[in-house]
Amino acid sequence: MPVNVLSQATEGVPGLLGLFLITIPDCLPYQSWTKEDAGLFFEDAVSHFGDLVRLNRKKLSAIESQIEEIQITLEARDRLTILRDLSPDFVLACVFDRDVPLGIIRIHYRQILERVTAQLPTGPAHPAAAPDVQPRIS
Repeated sequence: MPVNVLSQATEGVPGLLGLFLITIPDCLPYQSWTKEDAGLFFEDAVSHFGDLVRLNRKKLSAIESQIEEIQITLEARDRLTILRDLSPDFVLACVFDRDVPLGIIRIHYRQILERVTAQLPTGPAHPAAAPDVQPRIS
C-alpha cells in the first residue's frame, strides 16, 4: 500500500478528523492519517477498535449472522467513529466531527472505503512492512 494512500483518501471530505487502518486479528497499527489539530493519537485507540470489531464478529457468529462486512458506528457528543472490515486482515476506522450531518458522513465514508480498499495489499498483513504511524511525542 503506498504510503500516501490514506491522505489521498481524505481529499474533499468535510469534518474528517482521522483515518486509522488496523490489522486484524492482532490489532496492530498499519497506517494512519489525522488532521493536525484533531488531538487524535492512533496508538491510544488502535487495539480498542480492533477488539471491538473482533468481539462483534464473535457475537454475530454465535447467532449465525453474516459477518463478511461488519460496520460499527460509535456516536459521541463531539465525534462520530465508523469502523468497518475491509478484508479479513484489515479494519478501517474513520473519525468525523459530530457537527457533520450523518448522511454527508455516509456518502464520504463510501468514497473513502473505495479509495482505501483499492490500495490494500493482498495476502496476510505485515504492519512492519509499510507502517505510516506517527508516534506521539509527550
